[in-house]
Amino acid sequence: MTIANIPCYNRETTTGANALPGTNPDEDAAASKAQNSPERQQAVNTVLERVAGAHPRTTLLDMRSYLCPAGTYQAQLGGVTMRPDGIHFAEAGGRAWWQHFATELESRFGPQLPVNSISQ
Repeated sequence: MTIANIPCYNRETTTGANALPGTNPDEDAAASKAQNSPERQQAVNTVLERVAGAHPRTTLLDMRSYLCPAGTYQAQLGGVTMRPDGIHFAEAGGRAWWQHFATELESRFGPQLPVNSISQ
């Protein structure tokens, strides 16, 4: 099993016409602040590292190092738009992610990646 750690985020607070109906602006701002917090991200990643370390045949996929060079959010990597909203992958960003991690995942799972066990 492979567990992916979490990357840095750059979640923006949405207001006005861009906000989802029924969104409380104060709650959205608090959620953005929490999700963007490097301390919170490190705490989650520490738990994920401990879980992976405690279970044989479980490894950690280091998304954070790839998506957050020098520990900071990057909208683009190598000229490719990765996560334009600070959270979700753009289509090209998703392709770049798979290209980056495909070799590593194949080395762990073999050439037949068990897609039926990947959470989507």
